[in-house]
Amino acid sequence: MNDTREKIIETAFVLLVKNGYNGVSIGDITGALNITRSLPYRYFESKRELLFEACRQYFFERFFPKDFDVKSATMEELLEVISENMERIIFGLSKSLGAEVSVFDYNLMYFDALRNEPRFKKFMRSKMRELRIVVDNALKSGELRAGIPAEFVERVFSDIWSRCEYVQDTVSNKKSVARMLDDIWTFYNLIKR
Repeated sequence: MNDTREKIIETAFVLLVKNGYNGVSIGDITGALNITRSLPYRYFESKRELLFEACRQYFFERFFPKDFDVKSATMEELLEVISENMERIIFGLSKSLGAEVSVFDYNLMYFDALRNEPRFKKFMRSKMRELRIVVDNALKSGELRAGIPAEFVERVFSDIWSRCEYVQDTVSNKKSVARMLDDIWTFYNLIKR
């Protein structure tokens, strides 16, 4: 992948987290990168396209890698990938920014993107269908306890990794991420066979 394109996407996403979906301009992105205002348009047809790509990558593609086979994955394998990627994303963005990217702001940005970008909502639904495949397979294989509704499992996992309630009161990102991961694994251990 093109390094310049990736840096533009990463910078756009960091600014989105800091300023909100409607609070980022191409000028903000190019100013932060010290590049010409026209350079992002070599890679994206519009600001809207760039912001969609940034949200798509940092909310889903990085959690559910393209090479991850949801049809054969166990629930435990999916949770391992998500756990590793959650830490990598939050702490990687913080490192590249030189300042901590708040988990609370990251999660708020997720909801802001859902509200402002219909394509993002559609993409999110496709990723939830992938999660459903893994949940259904885990129920069929006996990895999860029989009788647990797949919709419930899907909703609880989705709620855990997108919640905002407690992360705003947590002292650090490290504790926020640790708490979310602890909740994910606690729930998994409650429902597995």
